[in-house]
Amino acid sequence: MAAIEADFGGLVLFSYPLHRPGFTDQLRTEHLPSIRCPTLFLSGDRDPFANLDLLKEAVKLVPHARLEIFKGQGHGLLAVLDQALDIATEFINSTVIAKVSGPSGASTTPAHQGRGDPKGREVI
Repeated sequence: MAAIEADFGGLVLFSYPLHRPGFTDQLRTEHLPSIRCPTLFLSGDRDPFANLDLLKEAVKLVPHARLEIFKGQGHGLLAVLDQALDIATEFINSTVIAKVSGPSGASTTPAHQGRGDPKGREVI
């Protein structure tokens, strides 16, 4: 996995497939503790590929990780794609670009401003 082998500024994971639907005993977590860059997980609370309780525990395996949960959403996040992209942009601006360019390079305007209602999501 590239995030393990290289020094990336950050990693954004849309609808991480933690397990196959119905196979919650077969988690894809072995590599997660090896990820060293800031990581943003974006997931729907009804995603059949990521039982929410298991995903919350898996995110704890990644140092510097954050989980954004979209209520009522499944695997694709298509209904909230603009909002998910805004959150990813904000993460990149505040985490990745700030790391590369220092404090003056970070955006001070929230990425989601004027682009929709942030209701219906949970930050872990």
